[in-house]
Amino acid sequence: MDLIEENKLSINEISLSKVCEDYLLHMKTLRDAPRSEAAVFLSVGATLLLIKSRTLIPALELTEEEEESIEELEERLKLLKEFRALSSRIRELGRKRAFIFSREAFAGYEFGFLPPEKMGADLLFKLARHIIESLPKPDILPEKTLAKIITIEQKSRDLINRIQDRLSGPLEKVISAKDKVELIVGFLAILELIKQGFFDFKQEGVFGEVELKRVVG
Repeated sequence: MDLIEENKLSINEISLSKVCEDYLLHMKTLRDAPRSEAAVFLSVGATLLLIKSRTLIPALELTEEEEESIEELEERLKLLKEFRALSSRIRELGRKRAFIFSREAFAGYEFGFLPPEKMGADLLFKLARHIIESLPKPDILPEKTLAKIITIEQKSRDLINRIQDRLSGPLEKVISAKDKVELIVGFLAILELIKQGFFDFKQEGVFGEVELKRVVG
């Protein structure tokens, strides 16, 4: 909501796709956020990425659940905007001490609590228990140990350092992956380094060995 108001945008899919990158940058600045709040930030971020993807790829088909997620986010933001406007108005009335009073026609009357005739402690207890049982129960999620994440940036630095002394080497030995995930990340890192001009490559034949060569600037 802050990003939308800062850019003076209306609440719609186009504006949400524009603030997507700024929102993701803001998420990177969060430190030691409670898990419940972090989950909300990730959920909103995922929805914004979905909106941006559909904006970039108009032919992208979304599931019914994804469509509902986008509509729900728009409605939540519109509701938040209304609450902000109302809270500002209430704050202004408070400063002016423009409080609300009862109607003058009831001035001088004494009012008290008049419980129903059959109301008693047992009935109050049953009603209170019914209300408590009807409250939504918190979902207790199972705890899991997260696997170590290897980023493309980390793998790129590792690859550059690995052939610091050697100016070239075969692709398989340069990546030297321990598992499937590291192999994929290593391959993506190699492509990025080639794109940035750190490495050049040579391959003789369709399925020949790929030889990497470091570009010396």
